[in-house]
Amino acid sequence: MLTVSCATTTDLTRYLVSRLGEIPGVRSVRANPVITTIVAGEQWRLNVLSAEQVAAIDSARQAAGIHSEISRSLSSDDSKALIEVLCQDGRATSTTVGQILGISRRRARDYIHSAFGSGLIELRTDMLRRESGWPVSAWYFLRVPAANLREVGTRLRTLRSVRTVLSVAGPANVLVQVWLRSIDEVEGLEIAMQQALPSVSIADRSVVLAVRKRIGRTFDEDELPQGVVPWEPLASEEILR
Repeated sequence: MLTVSCATTTDLTRYLVSRLGEIPGVRSVRANPVITTIVAGEQWRLNVLSAEQVAAIDSARQAAGIHSEISRSLSSDDSKALIEVLCQDGRATSTTVGQILGISRRRARDYIHSAFGSGLIELRTDMLRRESGWPVSAWYFLRVPAANLREVGTRLRTLRSVRTVLSVAGPANVLVQVWLRSIDEVEGLEIAMQQALPSVSIADRSVVLAVRKRIGRTFDEDELPQGVVPWEPLASEEILR
């Protein structure tokens, strides 16, 4: 399973047909274009932070938003340069960014605040699934009546193990990604979904055996970071997240 981001539908078609379809060993390609993100992965939590730690993060986020309103706006060239640096090291300090870009530490700090405050760039903290307490990842392919889509999305959002819910165009019109504590929970969650959502049918399910690439990082057989494939700004000046 691949997650592919493209600037236009034409670019997506070219990638699926001209590039992906010509790779030796690829026998067929089935695409499920995402229509709506009902539940996004960044909304999921491990629930290991204290109330004070959560409050501190919220306060820092609000402060960053206020700062971004008074800091300089980024040109497309500046944003591209900043992205190239942070793709290599998302924890790079303003001092490091300034040294690499050849600008002052203060300007680098303004760049970083502007990028994060405006939503141009989002931080993601990743970890080994086996160390998270939720080592099993799975996808469910659901068929949901169009009239019930919103209700189903709302109910799925309340299930603790659900990380991502996508409305897609395909034989199954909803894809659900879950993290589970053990492989035994795959069947149990399926039963729970069928009982809570009688109008929904489960067309297929897929357990993730290994991850080889995610958010610009490649992984070895132990799912440890191995290399970086930098993100690039889209032709429309939108930024891949």
